Amino acid sequence: MPDGLMRDGLMRDGLMPDGLMPDGLMPDGLMVRVSALQLYPAGLPERVVKILNAVSREASVADINTWNITTVDTLSSLMNQKNGDWTSEKVRSPCGHGWFSRVLGHQQSDAVAQIDHKRNAAQSKAVIMRYLSVPGNTLRSTEINAVRSYLCTLDVGVLGSITAESLRNANPVNVSSCSADQKTALYSIAKSSFSTQRSDPTAYYQLISTYL
Repeated sequence: MPDGLMRDGLMRDGLMPDGLMPDGLMPDGLMVRVSALQLYPAGLPERVVKILNAVSREASVADINTWNITTVDTLSSLMNQKNGDWTSEKVRSPCGHGWFSRVLGHQQSDAVAQIDHKRNAAQSKAVIMRYLSVPGNTLRSTEINAVRSYLCTLDVGVLGSITAESLRNANPVNVSSCSADQKTALYSIAKSSFSTQRSDPTAYYQLISTYL
């Protein structure tokens, strides 16, 4: 959803009053962000978080840590690939606003790209951890399918909480961006997940190879 449509939706739903931030003062994404902070200084309610869509990719970790993310539907909405990649090539502006970002394109240096990747990996990790901070929320198969390869942004200890059943019932995960320790943790779970297939070496290898 384009930023302007999201802003109009917030106004229509009474979540951002018309005129709170005048048109033309700043880009729509930042206008929505500043307006939301004015309305919800204690943090964005879930009904707002769920419709952030592509604007969510401009958030800083500090922003995300004020969001309410309690349901898997909200988690899935935030991690939806249609909203863009959390590892898109953005950097913060000199004024320090996490949502005030710009695309540097071909002029971006390798050093900046590496810093940017880490920052955006931190964003996706923050989203997942906000969800997991809610009592009762865990990385079940539905959650794994929602976050996909962003599992590789999580600490090994968090990955270790995934049950064999959850990994078995989830879609295969691309672990190419995982560290060696993360791959080891997921592989250990996968061995338990598909242990009943060991009598068929070919089938077992096909299932386990994703996590090698």
